[in-house]
Amino acid sequence: MKIDRRSAIYVVSAVALGVVLTLAAIGALAVMGRGGEVPGVQAILYRSVQYQEDGAHTSGDVGTVGLAVRKDTATALAGTDGDYVPVIVDSSGRLWTKIGNTSDITVTLDGEEVDMSDDLTRLLGKTTNYDVLANGTITNTVGTVEMAGAGLSTIGIGVSGSWAGTLVAETTAGDGVWDVIPLVDNTLGSAALSTTSNGNYLLGVAGSLTVRVRATAWTSGTATIYAEGTSAPAGVFLSRSIPTGLNSIGTVGLNAGTASIGKLGANSGTDIGDVTLNNTEDVTVTLDSETVIVDSELAAAAALADDAANPTVPTVGAGQLLYNSTTVDSSWDRERNNWSIWPFPSLQRTASGTVSLVNYNAKGAYIVVNITGIGLNQSLTVKGYVYDYDGAGTEASDQMETIWSSAALTPTGRHTYLIYPGAGAAAQDVVATVSYPLPRRWVIGTVLNNSEPITFSIGVHYIN
Repeated sequence: MKIDRRSAIYVVSAVALGVVLTLAAIGALAVMGRGGEVPGVQAILYRSVQYQEDGAHTSGDVGTVGLAVRKDTATALAGTDGDYVPVIVDSSGRLWTKIGNTSDITVTLDGEEVDMSDDLTRLLGKTTNYDVLANGTITNTVGTVEMAGAGLSTIGIGVSGSWAGTLVAETTAGDGVWDVIPLVDNTLGSAALSTTSNGNYLLGVAGSLTVRVRATAWTSGTATIYAEGTSAPAGVFLSRSIPTGLNSIGTVGLNAGTASIGKLGANSGTDIGDVTLNNTEDVTVTLDSETVIVDSELAAAAALADDAANPTVPTVGAGQLLYNSTTVDSSWDRERNNWSIWPFPSLQRTASGTVSLVNYNAKGAYIVVNITGIGLNQSLTVKGYVYDYDGAGTEASDQMETIWSSAALTPTGRHTYLIYPGAGAAAQDVVATVSYPLPRRWVIGTVLNNSEPITFSIGVHYIN
C-alpha cells in the first residue's frame, strides 16, 4: 500500500495492478483502477447504494445495475454444479425460472376440481366442456388452420403473434362450399366478417362439419391460432346481447329435456324469422294479459269426396266444399269447374229409359244427342225433368216435372240443345235453347216411338 502526493492510497496487487482510493467532492469514496481489466475507468461508490429496511422510495435514488444474459433457450452457463453464473432471460426479457413442484396442483372452479397441470389458458373452459381443437400457425395467404366442427355449437378462437394480414373464419357442411361466418369479439361483443388484429373471438358453428381460419391477405409475420370448442350439452346461451344492425344468431339448436330458448323479442317491423316447434304439449301465447292455447296440431287433410258428412276435424287443406240442404242431403260436395258426363253412352236400345243426375254447382248445360243408327218408323224424344220431393225426400216418377223436351228425332246425326238462364235464341249447331237454370237433382229421359232398335248417345256438358 502506498500514499501519493495527493494523499491517495494505492493498493498494489501481486500482478502489479493498482487501485486508487480517493474521496470525491460529494464525500463518497472514489475507486479508480489502473491498467489490466479496468484501464481508465472510474467508479464512484455512493453512500445511497444501501437503504434501510422499509425505507420509502425517493426519486433519484442510485443503485448498482445487475446484468443478465439473454438466452432464448434456457441453458447452463457453468459447467460444474456450484459454479457462479449470471441470471438469464429469454428473447422478451422474461427471467428464466423453473417450477420445482412434481405433484398435481388443483383448484376448485364452480364446485369442480381442476388439474392445473392442464394448459392454464383452458382452466375456465374445464367447467363448460371445452376441448382443444387446434393449435397452429398462419404465415402466408394460403395458410389455414382447420378443425372439426361436427357436434359443436360454439368455437373460441385465440389469435396471437406478430403479423400483418387479414383473417376470416369459414365453415362447411361437407359439400365443398365454404361460408364466411362472423367473428364475435369476446371482449367488445362486436361482430365482423374478418380481423386484422390479435384477440379472442367466438364462432357460432352449429351444423358445421369442418371449421377453418384462413388468410385472405398477408404482408408479413406469423399468426398463432388456438381453438377450443364445446357441444354445450346443458343448453345454448349467449354471454352478451347481439349488437344492433344486421347481425344474426344463425341456427339455435336445443337438446331434449328442459332446455329453454328463453324469450324472443323483436321491435316493430323486425322479423324474428322461422320458429319451428316440435312439441306435444299445449303451446300458449299471452295477448293483452290473457293466455290463449294455440292449436298447432292440424289434422291431416280430409280426403276429397262427394256426399261427405259434416266434418269433425279442421278442413284446412281439404279443398273447397259446398254444403247441401239439411232437408234432403245434409252433406258437402266438392266445388266443380265446367265438367261433362255421358248418362247414355253410345249403345243400341229398343226401349225408353231415364237416368238420375246430380248437378253440383252448374247453372246450365249443353245436351248433345248423337243418333248413329235408327230402325223402321223409329223416333227419339229427349226430355229433362226436375224432381219435386214433396218434402218426403224420396225420388219417384210421379214427382218429376218436365223443364225441357226435344222434338221427335228421326234423322241420324248430332242434335245440340242449351239449357241456361238467360240463354238467347238458338244459333249455329244449337237446335233449341231453354232459359231455365238447372236444379241440383234432375233427370234426363228418352222416349222411343216403338221397339225397333236405335243406336244413340247423350252427353251433358255442365256450364258454371
